[in-house]
Amino acid sequence: QNLDIVARRFSIGGYVIDYGQAPVTGGNGGVFTNGVLVRVRASAVGAGPMVATAVQWWYPAPTANGTALQLAGVVTDFAGLGSLRVLGMPVDASAAKVSGGPDQSVGNGVRVIVGGVLSNGVLKANTLKIRLAPGTGGQPSFSLTGQISTFNSIADFRIKGQPIDASGQGVSFVNGSAANLGAQVRVMVEGSRVANGVLIADRVTFQ
Repeated sequence: QNLDIVARRFSIGGYVIDYGQAPVTGGNGGVFTNGVLVRVRASAVGAGPMVATAVQWWYPAPTANGTALQLAGVVTDFAGLGSLRVLGMPVDASAAKVSGGPDQSVGNGVRVIVGGVLSNGVLKANTLKIRLAPGTGGQPSFSLTGQISTFNSIADFRIKGQPIDASGQGVSFVNGSAANLGAQVRVMVEGSRVANGVLIADRVTFQ
C-alpha cells in the first residue's frame, strides 16, 4: 500500500518500507503497484521506516470465483468485519465464525487466518481466527520459522536442525499446500507438542 515509486517506499500493515537500496526480484515483467503481494527482507526493525535488503514478488492469490482460499496475515483497511483486507485481498467476514478472541478485537494490525470462497474478487470468509492482537500476546504453542534445510517427506523435514512431522490429518496449510513443501522453502511451523524430539505440526504457513 501507499507505494511511492520516486521515494521507493511503500507500507505493509503498520510498517513503512524503504526499498531504496533493495533489489526487487520476480514479477516476470509485471507492474509494481499497490496490491501486489511481496516478501520483504530487512536486517532489523527499529524506529522509522524498515530498510529493506530485498523485495521479492510473491505468489499471486487466485481470482477465480468459487476458489476455496485460506490466508494468514495482518488486517489492513479495516472498516468492519464486512470490509477488510488480508495480504491485500478484500475480505468479507461479516458471516464468518470468529475464534481466538471477541469480534471487537478484529482491526488494523491484528494477525488473523481467514478461510472461505472467492466471489467477484472478494474472499467471503466463513472462518476468521485471531492469532495475535496487539498487546494481548499470542496463543501458547511451539513455533519455528525458517527455510527448510532438509526435506525427505512431509513427515520428515528439518528447519534449523529441528525435525518436523507435518503428515497429520488435521494439519492446516496456509498460503500454500503440502505439495509446496521442499528444500529452501521458507515456512512458519506451529505445533502443540514435541514427540521424541520431533515437532508435530498443527499448522504450516508459507512465507
